[in-house]
Amino acid sequence: MDSPHFSSSATRRPQSAQPNWPAALLPSRIAAALARVLALFENRLGHWVRQEEQRQFFNGAAVVFAGFVASRLIIFAIIVLSRMVMVHAAWWHPGGLVSVLTQWDGELWYIQIARHGYHIAAGDHLPHGFFPLYPLLIKLFSIVFRDLRIAALVVSHLSLLTAALFLNALVRLDYKDPRVSRAAVMLFLFNPVAFFYSNAYTESTFFMLATIAFFAARKGRWLAACLAGMLLAASRPPGVLIVLPLAFEYLRHWWLSDRTLAALLERRILLLALVPLGLGLYMAYDFVAFHDALAFSHAAKVFGRSFTSPLHTLSFLRTYTTFYYLLFSGTVVITLLLLLLGVGFRLRASYLIFAASLTFLYLCSATFEAFPRYVSVEFPLFIVLGLLAAKFRWSYEPLLGCSVCLLGLLTIMSANGYWMT
Repeated sequence: MDSPHFSSSATRRPQSAQPNWPAALLPSRIAAALARVLALFENRLGHWVRQEEQRQFFNGAAVVFAGFVASRLIIFAIIVLSRMVMVHAAWWHPGGLVSVLTQWDGELWYIQIARHGYHIAAGDHLPHGFFPLYPLLIKLFSIVFRDLRIAALVVSHLSLLTAALFLNALVRLDYKDPRVSRAAVMLFLFNPVAFFYSNAYTESTFFMLATIAFFAARKGRWLAACLAGMLLAASRPPGVLIVLPLAFEYLRHWWLSDRTLAALLERRILLLALVPLGLGLYMAYDFVAFHDALAFSHAAKVFGRSFTSPLHTLSFLRTYTTFYYLLFSGTVVITLLLLLLGVGFRLRASYLIFAASLTFLYLCSATFEAFPRYVSVEFPLFIVLGLLAAKFRWSYEPLLGCSVCLLGLLTIMSANGYWMT
């Protein structure tokens, strides 16, 4: 209960009502003064609680900031130095560091959508495969940073830092051992495709919104959780799946509290409808502007994506060369192993639902293009890695070392024109 509610209820109490406390026997002025003192105390108490929540949220933030700065400096150094010595590959992108960080989908689609809207190449609906939230954020930040490329990179890096902070806070809600949160954050920031978090792509924003939604749900702030879920659904098509774990969290909260049907069907359950609204608004825009509410789905087919069985998608692995076969198949195996370990570690069920539903959707997309970076937004996988590193303390350095080595290799490839998407 916040202080305005307390003070208003105290001042509106009828004189005839006899409250069961000694102040009722005091003169009215003394009682009013005492009520003001109590209201001030509650106001200060509320302020102290908010300060305590802030302190808990930023507990361990020094590690987050250090990992953020170190990982970005290493990635930037690898990009700049490797381009001095590496042979240019087929997808070489000219320019410096900013050019590399905005290459491919960043410059070709997201930044162009921010600049011109969805009317670029509207005839084949290709732009509609790229959802509007990230371009809107680029456009918003371009008010301050005139260059759309710089605005896109600022959005990505602010999102990345915020995502790391919320991941750290989420882990600390359940695990008091600081080794778990430290390992989870560092393995997130140094994972093999972590360079995509710095690119003009949606990965950082997606990760940030997912962790915000879960953190808000864990704190019982359902409006904030569902608004974050709505934005997630407007950032990439799989984002709408977050409605499943949020609904599970709502049911879990109901089951552990009142368990009455009235408590289950209270008005705040309607907030869950905000999540698919993010996708619905984009579909409505496409219908009004281009007479095709499913334009994003039709664009996905042009890019080789269609809903199929996981076995049919797995059969595409044999079409890749050896390196990409090992990369994609290894990513699938590691992802599935981490999900199984999450079950063994009794990871929170809503987290597992989120990661498993995303993985299943990716395995039904008829292609492995971008699969490693897609699963890199599944924050529960990094919590599992953190638990693994804390349980087997000898494993943290090897895990981080292997991750950094792969990060270096894939960053070099991405920076020098090798297919890495």
